[in-house]
Order: sequence, then structure tokens, then C-alpha cells
Amino acid sequence: RGTTGRDVVRTLAQQAAALTPTDGPTLDEMPDDSEAVTAARQIVADLELWAAGRLPWDDCIHSLLLHGQPGTGKTFLARAMGRSSGMPLVMSSFARWQACGHLGDALNAMIATFDEAIAAAPCILFIDEIDSAGSRDSGEKQNSGYRRQVINGLLEQIDVAMRAEGVVLVGACNNPAALDPAILRPGRLYMHVEVPLLGRGSIRAILQRQLGDALPGDDLDGLVTASIGRTPAAIDAAIRGARSQARASGRPMQARDVLDRLTGGETPDRALMWRIAVHECGHAVLAVQRNLGPLRHVRLGPRAGDTALLPDLGAGEIRDHHAMLTYTLAGRAAEAVIFGSVGGGSGGPDQTCDLAFATRIARAMETSYGCGVDGLVWSPADTSGRITDPILRTRVRHRLELAETEARHTLQRHRVLLVEMAQDLMRHRVLDGP
Repeated sequence: RGTTGRDVVRTLAQQAAALTPTDGPTLDEMPDDSEAVTAARQIVADLELWAAGRLPWDDCIHSLLLHGQPGTGKTFLARAMGRSSGMPLVMSSFARWQACGHLGDALNAMIATFDEAIAAAPCILFIDEIDSAGSRDSGEKQNSGYRRQVINGLLEQIDVAMRAEGVVLVGACNNPAALDPAILRPGRLYMHVEVPLLGRGSIRAILQRQLGDALPGDDLDGLVTASIGRTPAAIDAAIRGARSQARASGRPMQARDVLDRLTGGETPDRALMWRIAVHECGHAVLAVQRNLGPLRHVRLGPRAGDTALLPDLGAGEIRDHHAMLTYTLAGRAAEAVIFGSVGGGSGGPDQTCDLAFATRIARAMETSYGCGVDGLVWSPADTSGRITDPILRTRVRHRLELAETEARHTLQRHRVLLVEMAQDLMRHRVLDGP
């Protein structure tokens, strides 16, 4: 009991903080120097300086949006921030709020979470699934009134939290593009950083922490390679499953147990992986050759790969967009150069595939950048992605074919580099850093 509602909330917050899990590493113990970990360390350092009276609150960065595919460790990183700062970690999500009942109940639950964080300050407030708020600009008519009230409620609570000294707000989501621009703007969520898949050093650290001395070094090296391209959650699940299997068999866990869980017992198709490696390295060579911005990594998995580029299109001239087209189609071009044929890896139903992305660029060049068939007339894109105008379709196809041809010629000149790089990627599964 307390004399005021705020006293009650403060007591509950202190009890919740005592139950916050303390297992796992601090930020300083995490070997990953990704942008997300660096940002988390900076925010915690600011929070500690403020708590010591050495930094004004207005000079602190006190909000962060973590985004990335499911299982990359966004919640894990937020917990590490709590462990590193030694301050309470208040955790909630849209699912928890909405589980409380109708709109009024959900909004009350949201308000209670923010009140709890303010009462527990200094603390870290972590909101998972924040992209569930949606956007008022989505164009979807169904439930638009409900969504608008939820977003307005969230905006109000974020503003209250940002005025309360000592509350660091961390949001996590898979798709930041789904969030309302008012949530993303500076003053609410200051920093937006991606939580990427792990590099070799981070994977090794996770395996060593989870397995201890259970496996020899050579076995660990093999597991690190097999874990490339997998999320921390998938690696953790594989280890738990392997331990369970070994217990059921009445024997110590072996590397093969973990490997089988990671791969599903399948033997990797090396011919397919070689094609994927060539494809991804084609992207990388064109990115550097056209000076399109820094590469973060090139990664190879058993059935897929990815090339992480931080694109820099300079002034955004037409030639810059054309260079981006050649980069986007360079994976397909690399397959043609090395194998004499192309696979289906550039296409598919996903709107993030190479062909879909390249088509959007070429269409924008024709309809949005003033260099197409309609001159200076700007035309909106069809939200379905279809191109029904036969003249526009022909011009878009011409731009795509021209870009792919240029990519092939460039990669033919750099064929030796392309092959050697793909061979390195086959050996190491991930190339990062310089």
C-alpha cells in the first residue's frame, strides 16, 4: 500500500526490477561491435554519467529503435543494457497491452507501463513489437479509427516519458517502415539501428558461453561455420535440443547433435551454395566498382545469402540510380558470367527480391525522377507493383536489361576477383570488415 498511486507504482516497479533476469553478458562482454551494440553502449554510458550528476539529461541520448529480422537478439540486447547499467528494466509489448481487453483497457495498460517506468527511474523501458502500432498513413480503412487512437495514445506516453528524466526508451520491431512517421521522428525515437545477424566472433562467443568445455576446439570451429546466417535464437534452440537428445540417449552431448539441430540433418548442397556465393560476391564487386557506399558484410547460408550495403547515392543523379540498378542485378549477372545460366535467386514472390527492387528503381526513374517517357510529369506508383501501361513496361524493361548487361561486362573484367572472393566466402561463410 502507499499514500498515492505513484507510490504504489514505484513499489511495484522496484519489485519487478528485482525479478529482472540477470543471466547473460553485459554490453562490455559482447564481442560484437555492430552499430546496435555501439549505440547501446553509448546510451548506457550517458545514463550512468547523468546518474552521477556529470551530464545534463538534455545532453543524453535517451531513446533507441532496434530493428531486424526475428531472432536476431533485440530483446537480448535490451536485457544486456539493463545488466550493464545496473538499473531496472521495465519490459512490455503491444501484445501484452492488447491482451488486457478492448481499446480502453489496452490504453490503460499502456499508460500503466509508462507510469511504472517513470516511477522506477532511472531505468530502461523496453517496448517489444512496437511496429504493431502501425501507421496512420497506411491507407488501410479497416480498424483505422482504432489504430489512430492507439498511435495517438502511444505518442502521448512517449512524450511524457521523454520529459521524465532518467527514462531510456528502447523500442524493438521487425519492420520499422510499418511505423507511423510521428513515432520515428527525432524527439521520440532518436536513434534507429539494425540488429544484424551475428558475425563469426559473436557466434563463437555464444557457443563458448553455452557449451563451455563440452566440445573440443575443432568441433567448435565447425559449429561456428554451420551457424553463419542463423539467428541467436536458432543457435540457442539447437543447443537446447542437442542437450535434450543427449540426455535422452544417456550420453554426453556431441558436436554432431548440435550440427544436426542446426542443419535439420540435411547435408548442405555445395553446388547450390557455390552458386549463391557467386551471386552475393557479384553484388559486392559492383558495389565497390560503382562506389555505392560501404559494404558491411557478405554472408552465405545453406540456402540463401545476403550482401549488406549502406547505399550512398550522392546527389541522386540519374547515373547514381542507374548504378544502383547494376548493383541490384549484379548477382544474376555474376551467375551468367560464371555458370552461363541464371537461377531463380533474383526473383520470387517476396517484394524484397532483387528483381522487384530493381523494377521499382527503374519505374521510379521513368515516372518520378523526370527522365522518363512523361518528361517532368510525376506519376504515383501502383501500390500492387503492377505495370499495366505497355509503353512504360517496355521502357522499364529496357533499363533493367541495360543495367544487367553492364553488370555482366564489369564482372567479366573482374572474373578472377569474383571467383577468388566466392571461394573465400565458401570457406568462411561470412566476409566482413575491410
